[in-house]
Amino acid sequence: MPAGKPITYALFKKWKDNFIKDPSNPKGIRGFGFDREVYEKLLARPNVSGIQNVLLKDDDGHIRLALVGLGPNNQPLMEQAIADPEVETGDIYEFSIVCPPTCPDE
Repeated sequence: MPAGKPITYALFKKWKDNFIKDPSNPKGIRGFGFDREVYEKLLARPNVSGIQNVLLKDDDGHIRLALVGLGPNNQPLMEQAIADPEVETGDIYEFSIVCPPTCPDE
């Protein structure tokens, strides 16, 4: 069964508010944004059939979000990145638009 399905706005809003108000989210992170081109580039890579969102924490303690291509069995496809970990191979994307401070009008 494919991962992901539509949800109602009411459920989205409830879960979003739960996350924003959670004491373990002291910076009030609301979301991360990527340009369409990033998704298109990841999905155009060989054998990529989906995208995994991976939460990270950088050395300054900021929460980050990375995108990783998934293969047919939902396995992360990072062979090139693992083989040469200091080179940007296009297997992993980050440096998203973080909200806050850059939030869309709601």
